[in-house]
Amino acid sequence: MTKYSVPITADGDYFLCDMNKKRDLTEYKYAVNAYGTWGSGTVTFKISTDGGTTKVPLKDASGNSITSTADDNFTGSWGNGAKNGDAPKMYATMAGSTGASVVIDVYDNNG
Repeated sequence: MTKYSVPITADGDYFLCDMNKKRDLTEYKYAVNAYGTWGSGTVTFKISTDGGTTKVPLKDASGNSITSTADDNFTGSWGNGAKNGDAPKMYATMAGSTGASVVIDVYDNNG
């Protein structure tokens, strides 16, 4: 398992990681832990399949965008069932914050 840790200190887009998957899997599996001082901000987790040009909200199993406004953690998987070799990129977008100091840890199943 690989851990990526990204500090968020102001509104904006933050690159979290290239998602990785084991060779024999068809989905990208991940766990996210977000914690710190939120300063009334909201983080929306996003994914990009075109190198970061287009970012769309990452959705949970019910189809809802994954957002956090306080310390939070979640797990999930992303993929279409194909043995796709292109690694999607995960991002976090902070909005509406004042004095935020949040850390987002992402764990993937690489390895």
